[in-house]
Amino acid sequence: MDVDINYNASSTPSVLSSTTMDPYTRPFSTTAIWESARFLFSMLVIGMALNILTMCVFLKYKKLRNLFVYFIFSLCVSDLVSALISPLFWYRRTVGFDHWAAPGFFCKQTS
Repeated sequence: MDVDINYNASSTPSVLSSTTMDPYTRPFSTTAIWESARFLFSMLVIGMALNILTMCVFLKYKKLRNLFVYFIFSLCVSDLVSALISPLFWYRRTVGFDHWAAPGFFCKQTS
């Protein structure tokens, strides 16, 4: 971003304008984006298939109904939701649409 600074008689500069913006640049190459999309899609398919399979096994066999299996079942549901939602955010981040700027208290600089 270009900033014009006017150094007048006072010792502090004043900012006149900041009208130009940087052009959009992707953080990764097109090949890297396609590779990450391929990886994310495979994780989505594997995550969905295995979690649904595990939940179906727990629902089919009534002998497996105990507290531990309920805990594993809830983990499967949680992992299934995560497998469905996470690739969307990862892809947006890979392509460069989400720029996360850490607040100042995360990055304190000490002299």
